[in-house]
Amino acid sequence: MGETFEIKVRGWKALTLLLIAGMIFVFTQVKMRSTIGTEAIDALRPWIVARFMREALADLEGKSYAELTQEEVETLGDNLQAASRVDIRSIQAKGHGENVVVRVEVWVDGKPPRDGKTIRYYAMNYSAVSGWTFSSEVGPLSYWVELW
Repeated sequence: MGETFEIKVRGWKALTLLLIAGMIFVFTQVKMRSTIGTEAIDALRPWIVARFMREALADLEGKSYAELTQEEVETLGDNLQAASRVDIRSIQAKGHGENVVVRVEVWVDGKPPRDGKTIRYYAMNYSAVSGWTFSSEVGPLSYWVELW
């Protein structure tokens, strides 16, 4: 039949393994919290800018670029430039391990976004090797149910 495999670690060896596991956990948590301000914003910014640019493009109402008047083209250009000027004023994270939900205060071109929502919530993943990656936009409930 099948063999069973057991590892018996006791005494100082068990304590050493426990300390190493604890140090790895503390390292990843400290690294994650220390990079929330810069690396997480750098990972989020392209997604946020793309969202606001899509909203600016939605103003075309199905027209092709060739159908636009010169005034409409200039207005579209101004709206796209404004949408690219995203200011992330604050970011806070909740979660543990690799899955984190962040609460972000976003202003566009020095003003609240068109929909008036300056606070947004995003699911992000963190790895000590690859850093922060964007996962998706989520609702506020996802942020508030996270424990820490």
